[in-house]
Amino acid sequence: MGGKDVTATFLDTHPNSHAGLGYSLVLAGECEPTKPGSGIIAGDISSIMSKAIPGFFRRMLHLIPPAGMLESIHDYKDRQETISPYIAGKRLVSFSGLPGWNLPLLQKTVQMMGKQNAEQLWPHMEMFAHGGCSISPYKPIIEKLFPSGSLVCIENYNASEGFFGVQTDSNDPSMMLMLDYQVFYEFIPMKEYGRADARVLPLWEVDTDEDYAIIITTSSGLWRYEIGDVIRFVRKKPYKFIFVGRTALTLNICSEKLSIRQADLAIEQACRTTGCIVREYTVAPDSETYNNNSFHQWLVEFDKEPDNIRKFASVLQDCVEQVDYNYMRMMESGSINPLQIIKARPGLFYDWLESKGKLGGQHKVPRLSQSRKLIEELLSMN
Repeated sequence: MGGKDVTATFLDTHPNSHAGLGYSLVLAGECEPTKPGSGIIAGDISSIMSKAIPGFFRRMLHLIPPAGMLESIHDYKDRQETISPYIAGKRLVSFSGLPGWNLPLLQKTVQMMGKQNAEQLWPHMEMFAHGGCSISPYKPIIEKLFPSGSLVCIENYNASEGFFGVQTDSNDPSMMLMLDYQVFYEFIPMKEYGRADARVLPLWEVDTDEDYAIIITTSSGLWRYEIGDVIRFVRKKPYKFIFVGRTALTLNICSEKLSIRQADLAIEQACRTTGCIVREYTVAPDSETYNNNSFHQWLVEFDKEPDNIRKFASVLQDCVEQVDYNYMRMMESGSINPLQIIKARPGLFYDWLESKGKLGGQHKVPRLSQSRKLIEELLSMN
């Protein structure tokens, strides 16, 4: 239902679309039977869902790659080598999936074909349906691939537990909460999260501009299940929201409470100001023991490096203060020091994911961590 509504939303707002006159790339993960003849499939949820797409819908939207082409290929590099030549000659009109895996595939194919950008290779490309992480850090890459600005990016909010939201207006970053997908929603105010007496609110009692942890009950058997995500409603008629982050992924060493959304927005603004392009990044405290000399350490891999890394750090510092009021207050009080940038070598995050067996599929680099474990592993490979 989610994919259907994403497509219907796009066609409703773009009546002159050529969606039916070309191919739609759905880059899913891997899956395979647990054992031959068992009929039981195990693997990435994106791949299992892709296999479940009705044949008539797959044919109507010309979905590629064909079922069975990639599911059993475990190595992400081999998957790229298989799919790049295949899509190079196709009339692509849309693609969908995680930005961190789709965009490098397009970049590789563009380079392989000797083109300057994706528009030269796929002039009819219209839409990117993305989810799983914020699109903000990837916008400079998209603008380089599609310099005319014609590509429409539509965010959807899906998870292993269900499909919850769709961006219904490409000019409005919020998503509409989908109320007819057999999910009953409840919400815990983040101001009360973790307390024994925290309230659990039904949908009709939420307020706008407040952060909530989501609790779901579904027809598939989940009962008051906490999915670990945090959202903020911006409208109530209809219910529209933005994704804020994870309940367990907030960087907080002195009450600055930096969220994933704030970090992504700061990176996007800093890139626009300095003209650089960030491929991946992660942030951690400089030490797991807080003192008044503590600071945030950003490990950043650039697609296009800034002319001056110190200037970029200064701009990013200003951007973080602009998006995170608590961080600004901590800076003013001297409770935290300015952030530090460490430049990652090209391919560092890719190599780290490969070392963990997490290339492709739904895997992505954690943006924030309260501990030093992740960043120390990355620094040891830098």
